[in-house]
Amino acid sequence: MTSISKAELAVAALRNGTVIDHIPSEVLFKAVKILGIEKVKSAVTIGNNLESKKLGHKGIIKVADVYFPETTLNRIALIAPSAVVNIIRDYE
Repeated sequence: MTSISKAELAVAALRNGTVIDHIPSEVLFKAVKILGIEKVKSAVTIGNNLESKKLGHKGIIKVADVYFPETTLNRIALIAPSAVVNIIRDYE
């Protein structure tokens, strides 16, 4: 059996796409609805109630190969001002 670290279990790296981190857990699924995740055809990772030094607990959304419009991300900022959006290209 292969040994997997806790860090590896958390969330796999994205080659390209969008990561929205530090979402308060209580509004995570509102953010999912705003983003229209149910219509996305690529890989989606949603984590909820993850430990956070800043928030106590947080949510994270990772969407492969999708870049959301600024107007949509601004709606996320209204419900989750602490959220951090990262656009990933070639793992960076």
